[in-house]
Amino acid sequence: MLSFDTKNIRAYNHRLQKIRKDGIPLAVAATLDNMAFTARKISIKEFEQDHIIRSSWTQRGMLYSRTRKAIPIRQMESRSGSIREYAPTLEHGGTEKPETGSSLQIPALGARVGKSKQKKIARRFTIPQLQSIRRLPTVSGNAKRKFAAMLNIARREKYMGPFLVTKQDAAGERLPVGIFNLSGAGRLRRDGGTITMIRKLQSTAVVHGHPFIEPAGRRVGRQMDRIYIRNARQVLKKYSANIR
Repeated sequence: MLSFDTKNIRAYNHRLQKIRKDGIPLAVAATLDNMAFTARKISIKEFEQDHIIRSSWTQRGMLYSRTRKAIPIRQMESRSGSIREYAPTLEHGGTEKPETGSSLQIPALGARVGKSKQKKIARRFTIPQLQSIRRLPTVSGNAKRKFAAMLNIARREKYMGPFLVTKQDAAGERLPVGIFNLSGAGRLRRDGGTITMIRKLQSTAVVHGHPFIEPAGRRVGRQMDRIYIRNARQVLKKYSANIR
């Protein structure tokens, strides 16, 4: 008569049932979460490659959410994307318009600190600080003469710092051109300083799209099988622990 170790058989059967019931959903959930997290990392890298980074505000708005575990597989969903309202415009492009009676303040290269594009705009050049800056008289002539006139006005008034420059249209209305900064030290200060544009002031601005969220999703989608296999191995290792 054959004898069976029914206790061990029940233990192995119980382990197999656990894998069937919990193992596959666990591997699927882990795969979805890994894909969302990886897509977020890729989208941030794509964004930083195509845009001038002046702060981490946009990157900090790129988030991902995990799926709920104790639900059927068909209802599982992990997400990755941006919570910033301007993200779709950066992604697909569009036209930005200011509020009525104002102009768009677009940071220019002179707004960065030093030569690095990664550094933040100096506090004295942020939008709230620029509301009460000096407005210089309208200057005429070509670009070279305008810059010379701006330097002469600022030097004559002994004013070092940001100032607004306007131009006159055909109807005689003054339109803002940009916010400039006059600075200098040593010899440059004696010569009148150097001038740089801090912000362009425009009535509208065309934003050319640089997709960085959708491409990240496609790249991660091509890796789904490898991500799932890696998580499935981890689940099998977990459920195979202490088996003799």
